[in-house]
Amino acid sequence: VESNLHKNLGWAYFQRLNYSQAQSHLKKAIKLNYENAPAQCLLAQLLEKVPTDVDSLKKVRQNCINIKSTKNPETNTWKNLVRQRLQMEGEKP
Repeated sequence: VESNLHKNLGWAYFQRLNYSQAQSHLKKAIKLNYENAPAQCLLAQLLEKVPTDVDSLKKVRQNCINIKSTKNPETNTWKNLVRQRLQMEGEKP
């Protein structure tokens, strides 16, 4: 529950373009539950918007895609976005 709370706060801050707060909450969500696929996917999207090292971005993208998630339609959309970005960059999802 606490992990999802931080994921939701991270998402809200992300939508308001407050990337610093968004990143903080998404990382807390992942620390509380590494298998939180929505938080991993949102963090992948966020890391594309801010300066970050390529290896960190790749790791979070792979986590987003590989972690099994619930039947949350938003998560499936986010996973597809990550897959598309990987394909555009010539990498295998």
